[in-house]
Amino acid sequence: MMYTDLYTKQRGNPSYLLIGVAVIIGIGFFALLFSTRSQIPTRASKKVLVRHEKVNVSARTAGIFWQSEKKETGWIVYGQTMDKVTKIALDERDIADSKTPSYYHYVMLRNLDPDTTYYYKIISGDELSSLEGGVPFQLHTVKAITTAAATKPAFGKVLLPNSEPANNAIILLYYKNAYPLLSLSKVTGEWLIPLQYTVDKYSNQVQTLTDTDKVKMEVLNDDYTSHIEALVNKINPFEQSVVLGKDYVLLQEDNVLGAVANKATSTTKSSDISIIFPKDGAVIPGTKPLIKGVGTPGIKLTISVNTNPQYAFLVVPDSQGEWDVDFPVIMNPGSYTVTATGKNKQGETVMARNSFTIAKSGQQVLGESTASGKLTPTTTPAVTSIVSPTVSSLTTPTTMPNTGGGQTGTLSATLTATPPVTGDNHIPFILGSFALIVIGAGLMFVF
Repeated sequence: MMYTDLYTKQRGNPSYLLIGVAVIIGIGFFALLFSTRSQIPTRASKKVLVRHEKVNVSARTAGIFWQSEKKETGWIVYGQTMDKVTKIALDERDIADSKTPSYYHYVMLRNLDPDTTYYYKIISGDELSSLEGGVPFQLHTVKAITTAAATKPAFGKVLLPNSEPANNAIILLYYKNAYPLLSLSKVTGEWLIPLQYTVDKYSNQVQTLTDTDKVKMEVLNDDYTSHIEALVNKINPFEQSVVLGKDYVLLQEDNVLGAVANKATSTTKSSDISIIFPKDGAVIPGTKPLIKGVGTPGIKLTISVNTNPQYAFLVVPDSQGEWDVDFPVIMNPGSYTVTATGKNKQGETVMARNSFTIAKSGQQVLGESTASGKLTPTTTPAVTSIVSPTVSSLTTPTTMPNTGGGQTGTLSATLTATPPVTGDNHIPFILGSFALIVIGAGLMFVF
């Protein structure tokens, strides 16, 4: 063997080794590249929405309301074409960097075009909900409206069972076959729903409400739900604060004002003064008790509470003899007495007095302290019906009992990332570049 042959052979070995390594890396690169491209889930877990409704449909806006089986975040992706639902709309109570899990979700789509079809999908938790086969849900805005009825808006106040204002409570109003109207309560518990017009779900035509029309309402948060039946003239304004967890009937023909649970209080003799809440001897876990009672309709009463300093209020019982006081300050733990003083129809001075206790934090509560005996919160809201829809329901929606109906469809789900989704997976390209470098180095040794 010649020395030159030995020298040439020794130089050739590293190049074959490097080329082999480069080939292996190249094969790995392409395998990784194709595997990452095929990682789109083809088997989606079943996503069940307890409720799904289109709300507040108008010429320029439309809302989506849904209820999930568990507390989770949610948002909407939408667009004007079925294959391009890329715009993102967040829950009205969320901001981009702070999303709060909830059973109930409300997304408002704004700056829409009149008389236009929009397509959307619901992201609830980590799953994408749509119709069967990934087909988006759809809604159609109404034609531009040049005039509106002069109907006054519905408005009122929502309180928690401890009489604190309920922030971000959902208020839903249903009228016949119209899309529901939805509002959120403010920090003060106040809410407002415009009633200038509603939109029929089947004809997409505008309807006008009158004062004598009957409506149904739901007021809810993650812990409590109230159901209300009322005439329009009883809710613009609402004649009293709504306490979450209580049901109300405000119908003229029923001659009822107040919660269903309190109907019996309307039978109290008009010559009497009674304090209904807080009940005598009640232990209250909150810091602002509900103070409510009955008296002679139209005759003034003085309501006092022996706080320090003492507070006194002048109230006039309504036509049903009911009155209530919204106590303005937080009450410290301790024992208190509320006194109602006034005159009956005979001009006699009458008085009622109840004692109650504001409990310390963590103290076991005994007795009844609020206007309803069914106000114990639950971790999961009551489910009255599960949406079990079909694709054909896009043109003929199915009405859900006591909910005002809503668009339905077979719900399919695919895993989705939290928006906004930006950036690419650069690992395959880095490995590919490295493989090309190694191949180039090997060729340099060969030549």
